[in-house]
Amino acid sequence: MVDANLYEVVVGGEPETTHRVTLSPQYYRTVCDMTVTHEFVLMQVFYWLLERDQEIAPEFDLETLARAHPELEPELKRRLHR
Repeated sequence: MVDANLYEVVVGGEPETTHRVTLSPQYYRTVCDMTVTHEFVLMQVFYWLLERDQEIAPEFDLETLARAHPELEPELKRRLHR
């Protein structure tokens, strides 16, 4: 966490990349009902993106990403056991 609702995620590999992700408290409640950590939510999002070979923007809002990819939120909830 680098600021309120803002996280920095480093993805290892060649090349290593750094991403800033906004996760609002409201969307955090929506996807996991506060049953897992923010970091675990973000890990699952990045796993999902990497599994699909999605290009990952240097900065994005998680809720906006989920609107652009309607399949993300149900998959995220499944991964988070909600």
